[in-house]
Parts: sequence; C-alpha cells; structure tokens
Amino acid sequence: MSADSQLIHVEVVYALPQEQRVFQLVVNHESTVEEIIQKSGFSRFTQR
Repeated sequence: MSADSQLIHVEVVYALPQEQRVFQLVVNHESTVEEIIQKSGFSRFTQR
C-alpha cells in the first residue's frame, strides 16, 4: 500500500446557531476521531 493510499480526507464541523466552522484535513486512515479533532484545532472553539 502506498503512502498516498493510506491518507483520507475528513471534515470536522463545529456548529452553533450563529457560528459554523468546517475544518478539512488529510489524515492517516488509522487516525482515531480524537486524534483528528486534536489535529483540527477544534478544541480552541469549545473552550468558552
């Protein structure tokens, strides 16, 4: 399996009625949801 075939495109979405953010990432196909969320930087929006 080539390195490119081990990558997948994912989107992490953060949405409130007045604010929406979409993070598009390319990650290893074995990445966990937690790893993808951390890589997206999503947590900076949830710490209010």
